[in-house]
Amino acid sequence: YVTGPFAGGGGIVVEGPNQTILFDATTKLPVLIAEQSTYGSMQYSAGTAQMIEGGETTVGTAKVVWGRYVGPDQFVDPQGTRDPITMNLMFTNQAMNYLQADAYFQSNSHTFNIVPGAGNIVDNLGATYSSTGTLTVTSTANISLVINASNASRSWGLGYTGSLQQFYQSSCTGGPCGLPLTSASLAGATLIKGEAGGVFIGPNAVGALTSYSANAFDANGALIGSLQGTSLFKR
Repeated sequence: YVTGPFAGGGGIVVEGPNQTILFDATTKLPVLIAEQSTYGSMQYSAGTAQMIEGGETTVGTAKVVWGRYVGPDQFVDPQGTRDPITMNLMFTNQAMNYLQADAYFQSNSHTFNIVPGAGNIVDNLGATYSSTGTLTVTSTANISLVINASNASRSWGLGYTGSLQQFYQSSCTGGPCGLPLTSASLAGATLIKGEAGGVFIGPNAVGALTSYSANAFDANGALIGSLQGTSLFKR
């Protein structure tokens, strides 16, 4: 039995009483995830997609589970219905909601380091990546997320900065709502766009789940690569 927020590739964050998560009785994996609030709605149905590259660990006393769905699945939000092809999911049973995190970071500052192998990062070609990174939060609830993702073919350098409210995508009435991508690098790219989101792990921000995406374009405006991922951080 797992409750609490989760983050998915592309900057999805679901929290609190507005969420519904249904789990398969045999595999214990989520098969339907939905959110309905005054700020909008979303629904992800795993369908017959298979979860691969999954795992779990603990941070403090919190359980963290992650995996990647690949195959026929469906994502629905106000922009329409589509097959995301691949969906990264990460969730915990001890998440801090936005109000709890906001109160905590008014008087606390922390730097978190990425937990190697905890999460999934994949590009538009289906290639997977390893990563390093840091997540820094100041006592005024400003956030800096740095992700360096690489494999044998490509290396992405991504930096997202913004507010805690953007990180949680709280009170979002229209996209994009997450942390904006403010610095980025990829060989051959002249423009990279993206956003990130996530949640902190309670009771005192011992870690964080993050979700992020990036799209890279060449000088002619042609898309040359996309990246999406989830990563776990702890302090």
